[in-house]
Amino acid sequence: MDISTNTDKICTAYFKVNFNTQQYWEYMQTLKSSLASLEISLNHEKESHVNSYEILIEKEKKLQNEYEKKINSLLTKIERFKQLNHSILQEKKCIEEQVNHERDYVKNLENKLKEATLSYSEALQKAEDRDSSFVCRLSELVRENSELNQTVHKMKFDIEEKNNYLYIIEEQLKRKNECLCQELPAMNKKADEFYTIIRKSQESSQKMITDLCKNPEQNIENINSAFNSFKEENSNLTKELQMLLEKNTALAIEKETLKNENLEKNSRIKELETEISLYASHISFDQPTNLANTSKIFQESSENLEIETSLNINCLISLQNPLEELIKSQEQKLIIQESTISELQEKIKCLEQENSKHLNEICQIKYKTIQDIKLERIKVDEVDLQLQKFCCDNFIENPFVKMLSGVYMYNKKQVSLLLKNNSLICKYGVVTNTIEEFLHVDVKTKKPLHAANATNSEKGKNIGSYLPTTSPISKKKVNHNENDLTIEEKPKTYTKEKLFSPVRKHYKRMH
Repeated sequence: MDISTNTDKICTAYFKVNFNTQQYWEYMQTLKSSLASLEISLNHEKESHVNSYEILIEKEKKLQNEYEKKINSLLTKIERFKQLNHSILQEKKCIEEQVNHERDYVKNLENKLKEATLSYSEALQKAEDRDSSFVCRLSELVRENSELNQTVHKMKFDIEEKNNYLYIIEEQLKRKNECLCQELPAMNKKADEFYTIIRKSQESSQKMITDLCKNPEQNIENINSAFNSFKEENSNLTKELQMLLEKNTALAIEKETLKNENLEKNSRIKELETEISLYASHISFDQPTNLANTSKIFQESSENLEIETSLNINCLISLQNPLEELIKSQEQKLIIQESTISELQEKIKCLEQENSKHLNEICQIKYKTIQDIKLERIKVDEVDLQLQKFCCDNFIENPFVKMLSGVYMYNKKQVSLLLKNNSLICKYGVVTNTIEEFLHVDVKTKKPLHAANATNSEKGKNIGSYLPTTSPISKKKVNHNENDLTIEEKPKTYTKEKLFSPVRKHYKRMH
């Protein structure tokens, strides 16, 4: 009875993949020992029961036949298990090759990530150098622009002063001309009176001649004395006329110098306008007044004065005093203008100092803004690298599409990514979650979180989806007499493309 139960157990048992030959050899030895004990018992029974010897022989033959059949079946099973073990070893080698291949792939990916980070750092350094050079050039251009604006302002101011000075001189000359025009009828009246006086003098001279004829010596002495007095008066008047002419020539020279300076400054301003065309609008200056007419008028007036001086010396003496007063007033105005120019220069220096302070403040603000921009760029690059690392670690394809710095699109949703304590945080509207909670990914298992809450059958399906094999496990039935064996056979070939396919897709998308 014990032997039959053992055989039934052997028939109904399923053999595992890790087959142990020692147990089966021990089992065979136990069978042999049981056979020996049976033979001993048979011998005893033969001795005790001679009549039932033939029946026992028949039973023994049957048992031997059954044992031989079972031993044959066990041997076939052992051979099949050896084949299975060999196939499993081959599959193990294939898997090891696959793992080595994936390790090499991961190492290459790490090297490429390092190269990418180095290239990002080099690009950032180049951008920093470019920004610094641009800021330096911009500051230089701003300073040059300010200096040019100051020079233009000064030139404008000088030109306005010169124009005002010329305008004042022209007005004075006009007033003098008007005064002379007003004084012409009076001068004509005086000339008529002078002619009448000459006639009277002629009449008196005729009387004198008649008297001379009477007393010639006394009359000659009187004439000589009068002639000498007239000579002295004439010399004095000629000296005064020369002084007035010299003053007139000095005024004309000053006018010409002012004209030349005005022309030179206009040419300089035109050159500055060409240089400042990139920084400021064209500066329109009023053309200087034409002084040709004034010079002609002045010459005519001087000629008239020369003509009238011979006739009216007293009028010229009366006109000399206002001319001297005008010259003195002009000298005083020049002194006042020099004082105002010195005050304006001091004010310009103060304004230049304030402008330099403002420029320094602007440069500091620009430097701070550039540093803030660089920090934001570095933060954005760190966010991108952390996101790539997260996707590679969790074998997930990157679901985010970059729109702006720190802003991404996820399933037609605008999401902002931030770094806090070296961990990515997703911000959608008011809600802020970590990237694991946002994507429903478990970091420990590196699987979607909905698989943890599934049933056992669903877990089996999900786990099968993460295995490297593509074909399902095939089962074969082995019919051997009374017992049916189900042997699981795995496929010998593997497809390398499906191994860690999300990572490879992500890698292809990166490069």
